[in-house]
Amino acid sequence: MATPSQIASAQRALDRAVAKSKAADAAAKTARTVVAAAQAALGALLWPVKPAPAPAPPPTPQPAPVTPPGAPAATITPPGRIDMENLGPPSLDWVASRDGLHLARNGGPWLTRRPYAAQNDDPAGDGWKNREGGNSENMAWYADAELGMNPFVVQPDGLHISVREFTPSQRARCWPAQPSIQGMAFWSGQIIPNLRINPQSAYISVKAKTSGVMGQWPAVCLYGAHGDQFAWELDILECMGPSGASACSFHKWTPPQVHDSALPTMAVPNSNLVAVEFGLLLTPGRARWYRNEVLARDLQIDVIPDADPLYLQICNQAVKAQAWGAVGPMAMADLPRADLIVEAVRIYPLI
Repeated sequence: MATPSQIASAQRALDRAVAKSKAADAAAKTARTVVAAAQAALGALLWPVKPAPAPAPPPTPQPAPVTPPGAPAATITPPGRIDMENLGPPSLDWVASRDGLHLARNGGPWLTRRPYAAQNDDPAGDGWKNREGGNSENMAWYADAELGMNPFVVQPDGLHISVREFTPSQRARCWPAQPSIQGMAFWSGQIIPNLRINPQSAYISVKAKTSGVMGQWPAVCLYGAHGDQFAWELDILECMGPSGASACSFHKWTPPQVHDSALPTMAVPNSNLVAVEFGLLLTPGRARWYRNEVLARDLQIDVIPDADPLYLQICNQAVKAQAWGAVGPMAMADLPRADLIVEAVRIYPLI
């Protein structure tokens, strides 16, 4: 039987053990608190909580566009994309690197002369508008491969349409059978799909690029005739000089004339060999220009009658001296790299 002194000693030992246990529990609790705080700090460092975005300010009211008297009503809409589901199967689906350049006289889809009689008012019959301009300051004469002058080369990145300076032997070869070479400093080429385009129901897509050198003036245009007169022009690509900006233009050449040309609100440079898809959507009384399938300009135009079919011209040009204060002159050293490079052309009817 334990003595009173033994019992007292055992009680003191038990008290010490309880005290140690309580101290251990407190230390463990403190340690858990420290660990939790450290984990929270580390989590906030590695995975910070992003603040909620501030609410967008209300849109600022925009004034209505002012249209000059006698001009077509022009409207610029917010950017939108072309709805490819509204397009039928393409009447032309041409990729240069895949299909090459095959001319219509050999069974292919391409012309190198404008197709309609209204444009052939040259007395010698070599084709009105197979040149651009009437003097050495303005652009180029379009050569035909039958003359042994070929500005077209298909390369892996597309069809190159070059601009070249006339040599004496080339002038002798062309004159007098081709009188429209008079005054031309350069010669180049144009390609035209051998099909008619409905002016009120079509989408045209041309993917192209240029080097954008000073004096270069490549263009992709729709032209049309009304009766025996050259009547309509819509410019899909018209790049002047190294800026890379391409105008979206509508011209009505029959009286009363209308000329509405502007850079798109969404300017996409097409210089420095960056390919851009240039698109034009035609519906009754309206033309919409696109850049990489995004709306760039929306313009109400005079209705082009169904009887006035349009044709598409893709061409390259150069300017000998400054023209219209906008572009030029072409430096001869830059001429070898002043190509228009066409990657693809697609023409769709609307459904």
